[in-house]
Amino acid sequence: MPPSSLPPRRRPSYDPGRDRARLRQMLWMGVVLVVLFQVARTPGTWTWLTELDRPRPKPTEPQAPSPRLPSRTPLPDGVGRIEPAADPAFPDAPPPSAPQGELPLTLEPELIATIEHDFHVLRASETPVLERMLAAVRGASLSRLERAARPEATFPELANDPERYAGRLYRFRAEVRRCLPFPTKTPTGEDRLLYEAWAFTESGGRKNPYRILCTDLPEGFPLGESIRARVDVTAYFFKQYAYVTAHGPHVAPLFIARRFRWTKPPVALSDEVGPTPLVALLIASIGTALAIAAWRITTPAPRRTSASTALANPSAPDLSALPQTAAPSVEEFLQTLAQAPPNPEQASKQS
Repeated sequence: MPPSSLPPRRRPSYDPGRDRARLRQMLWMGVVLVVLFQVARTPGTWTWLTELDRPRPKPTEPQAPSPRLPSRTPLPDGVGRIEPAADPAFPDAPPPSAPQGELPLTLEPELIATIEHDFHVLRASETPVLERMLAAVRGASLSRLERAARPEATFPELANDPERYAGRLYRFRAEVRRCLPFPTKTPTGEDRLLYEAWAFTESGGRKNPYRILCTDLPEGFPLGESIRARVDVTAYFFKQYAYVTAHGPHVAPLFIARRFRWTKPPVALSDEVGPTPLVALLIASIGTALAIAAWRITTPAPRRTSASTALANPSAPDLSALPQTAAPSVEEFLQTLAQAPPNPEQASKQS
């Protein structure tokens, strides 16, 4: 078909239905972007990437085991309670106290012998050894306590043979899951603030907590009934002490410590704080890709025309109007040239 016979190209006409469909597509793209942003700004979405605040399996035991025997439970003569003097508040932890004179860290055998392991409560006869442990940890630096400590005694060893391990310094790693102020009174009636921590160790598992009484805490250490703090503990083992949970009475190793060795972790993401730069870059990349995709979907592709078709196509000359004459032969063409008049200029020169 000759190019001149091709039909002229027409621009697409305005279609309201098509424009409404494109508008709906753009609105859905906007909704997707908003949802992605809300999901991306949630800290839990990026724990696999940032390694901050990684969720752990919940313990099977109560998160906050009650360390107190019921206050109405009658106690036999000569039995005391290691209980706070009042409901604990949440004051700021005071700075670590300076050593107040060094005491021998090895306890006297006669003091250790006063511990009655048949009773999982504090008896009046055990008050001197408890006060001796508190004075020893308060009067020694943490590094001195660590040098004098022994390797960890496992939870089964402490539970099965407490007489062998009582009164000795041990060093072990634990995870504190609850730590509260513990105001008490000294034997002379003076107010004294300790800190009570409930921690879990590898040998004890997730069902056997340790109870640790500290004279002070590291700066910035969290307080509360549901915390998670990895610590290095150096403490005296006192005895197996009773506590009550919703499932009944239990016993836990009771330790006396100065304070934990603890490193403050990096600040984790929170809902109030925006995403990290890495997360923001990822969100921006996803948004840019979606915007480009939406633009490509909603914008019609331009029509491509070649250079040959863009130019005006020359049409072949119409020869139908010319007279239908036969072509002359060579002899006739030469005779015509011979009979042609001479050049006018040459004729004028000859005349």
